[in-house]
Amino acid sequence: MQNVIVPIVEGHGDVDAAGNLIRRVLHEHLNNSAFRVASPKRLKRNRIVVDLPRMLEYAAGESGCKAIIVIVDADQECARDLAANIARAAEERNIALPVSIVCPKTEYEAWFIASIETIRGSVFGRREASIDPSATCPNDVEALQSPKDWLSSRMPKNMSYKPTQDQKPLTNMLDISLVHNRSRSFRRFCHAVAELASAVQSGSTDVTPSIS
Repeated sequence: MQNVIVPIVEGHGDVDAAGNLIRRVLHEHLNNSAFRVASPKRLKRNRIVVDLPRMLEYAAGESGCKAIIVIVDADQECARDLAANIARAAEERNIALPVSIVCPKTEYEAWFIASIETIRGSVFGRREASIDPSATCPNDVEALQSPKDWLSSRMPKNMSYKPTQDQKPLTNMLDISLVHNRSRSFRRFCHAVAELASAVQSGSTDVTPSIS
């Protein structure tokens, strides 16, 4: 039986997309086929820290679960502080499994913009949903206040970005290496997946990032 990584996410679109992204990082970036990624569990954003202990128990009960990754958009919060708060809640629960916390800055969708060359001009998800073929990546994708709005402003007239419909197909269109080069928070995401794989192999039950 393969070792299982269970994601915990905040958005409806994340439920469909996050598992695919973790699989891609494992296979394409880390060349690791020793893990299966379970269907993500969802927590409401305004209940993340409060409900996390219960959700960690739920995730740990997944058949074959050996590690858990929590993915929560930083939005307008400090990504480092938010990750530390979530990590603290995870440490206090002490579920005896490795747990990694990742907070995309400012939103998961910034990672799409970091790979805009592989997305623009192509139809995805819904009929006629596409990004302007002339769109270019900003110098700092993580400085964008609202990546979702950035994407919407570059879609056809009378259309806007819809996470529940667009997040999964756009995730499949990412160039992992390109996003890794352009996004610090995506590098943290890749590192978190690698940390979990190493922790399972070594038997560690650490929560990362460490708050000590």
